Amino acid sequence: MKVLVLFLSLFSFLPSIGQESVIPNKDQDESFMSLSVYQDLKLLFVGDDLGNSAFTPDILVKLEVDAFKLKKSSFHFVLGAEYADLKSSSFQRFFLGFGYKTSFPFLKKFVFGTSIDHGLMLRGKSSFLGNAKVDESSFMGISLNFETTYPVTDKTRLSLMIQAIDRKDLSIRFTTGNTIRYSIYFGAKFTL
Repeated sequence: MKVLVLFLSLFSFLPSIGQESVIPNKDQDESFMSLSVYQDLKLLFVGDDLGNSAFTPDILVKLEVDAFKLKKSSFHFVLGAEYADLKSSSFQRFFLGFGYKTSFPFLKKFVFGTSIDHGLMLRGKSSFLGNAKVDESSFMGISLNFETTYPVTDKTRLSLMIQAIDRKDLSIRFTTGNTIRYSIYFGAKFTL
């Protein structure tokens, strides 16, 4: 319950950051840095086949820094973290990656991107906010992400991201052969 309250507080606070009044510059496409906050839609509304019910928090936060900028596209580095309060145990992931984003002339307001990242996944028996042991197991994992964003203000964009991730922890916990999981995340991207 604490995590749900934290999640709702975070989403009510962050849009106020992105709506600061600035004089828009039409020649400047975007800042070189952005912060994204996402929630897994399936765990929010339906749950999954591993015993997690609806309203399960799965929050993913990414910091993107442009490394090389072209006219309508850029290559960027990604640093991020994910936390999910799952039924069997908490799930934490810390990752580093790189990606590419671009816009097309026929869909001027949309920005499309793809990224790949690699990181450390931790599975623990307790809540992220409680006093408990850090983890009972750790795994390395890689994910591939496809994302599209749409502007709602000068500094805020709505974002939809599809992710395919290699979850080796599932083969040990649930004796399943398929470790590739697909998720759809919805969130917001804030220009810093």
